[in-house]
Amino acid sequence: MKRWLLAVGIGTSIICTEIGCIGAPFESANRLEPQQESAIVLNERPRADLPLRNADGKDAAADHDGGSGAQARKNLQPSDKVRRPQPVAQDASDESDEPDESPNAILIVTCESEPDEIAVPLNALDNRYCDKIQAKAYRADEEGAYEVTATYDWSIADQQVACIVPLPGHEHKSVQRPSVLNDMFTAADHSHEPETTVTVCAQPPGGWKETDHAPLCRTLPLRAVVNLDAAWCFSGPTFQPDPGVDCQALLIEQDGRYLYVGPDGNGSVFGADVHFYMGDYYYHATLSDREHMSGTVQETETDEKAELGTWQAWRLPL
Repeated sequence: MKRWLLAVGIGTSIICTEIGCIGAPFESANRLEPQQESAIVLNERPRADLPLRNADGKDAAADHDGGSGAQARKNLQPSDKVRRPQPVAQDASDESDEPDESPNAILIVTCESEPDEIAVPLNALDNRYCDKIQAKAYRADEEGAYEVTATYDWSIADQQVACIVPLPGHEHKSVQRPSVLNDMFTAADHSHEPETTVTVCAQPPGGWKETDHAPLCRTLPLRAVVNLDAAWCFSGPTFQPDPGVDCQALLIEQDGRYLYVGPDGNGSVFGADVHFYMGDYYYHATLSDREHMSGTVQETETDEKAELGTWQAWRLPL
């Protein structure tokens, strides 16, 4: 029987709860492109071509060009073809041609393909995607790569940093959503984000055969991120105060590390460091706590990139 082939198309474009929540398979969201589970179409945080990883952790394809979440990456377009397997008649007595359906590679997806980490804001909102983890089991061999059926086991190394409490019946599903228990401002070390690892292992539904090289697992760093999702009041040389107050109110929306400030601002948060582009300006700031940040602003449309002064922002009460 000919093997089933699947041309895996991956697309991305760059765009962030309560403990125990679990994500549904990826779907459309505010400012995020729809997720298509069969083609693994991601939203706007693209990475380079995805290498499938073997059970020993080595790439089964050429290395991709990685990068931090704060760097721009190339857009990937999903394949316009998905070749479905065509069954071929064979002699029932010939069992040597039966395809091996055991997985030997796992693809990891958040709002990025093959991310460097899982960044989870404290008390993240349910309708965000970068802190949801999707695992896809594949069989990669000399004839190509195709998705295979599998069950998944999930674990987190340090339960004092984060946990996964799946909904009943979803313990072995391919999509999970960790929750973190603190951030850098409540951790003992206020200078670093709390960190642990999340591991997913895939296996055939009927278990491994004696000839399989089990187990097949992937592990990624998981970091607890400060949650800035709220309305903030900004003051400085580039902000226009609202009537009756001395600052301009803007909404910050957060998905993982990624920030969306006002109607068109985009940036990220790493530890206490915040930066974003908005209009013709680049803003950089440092968080003094979860409620206050201050920094500098500079022009982006001039060759000199002149610094225009300092600015500050504080979180507005609910």
